[in-house]
Amino acid sequence: MGMELEYKTLIKKILDCNSMDELRNVVIDSNNFLKKHEIPKNSKIFEKLDTLIGIVKINLKQKGKFQSLDESQIEKIIKNILKNENISK
Repeated sequence: MGMELEYKTLIKKILDCNSMDELRNVVIDSNNFLKKHEIPKNSKIFEKLDTLIGIVKINLKQKGKFQSLDESQIEKIIKNILKNENISK
């Protein structure tokens, strides 16, 4: 699997998380992806994955406690994260 396809698949897995346990497993996958492709912490890819994981984590924690983000808000955030996507390190 090419890096770009692997990256997009990882983003989909993050977005599809329905529990903190699922998110923890995807974080492991994300860390493996970053190591495999030697992506540094100061890269755009790292920052985007970290931001996306953070948003999903907050949304999962808030479910049932507070008003969670609705789908349109998440979609807008994701579009901004992926805007002008460039896979280069």
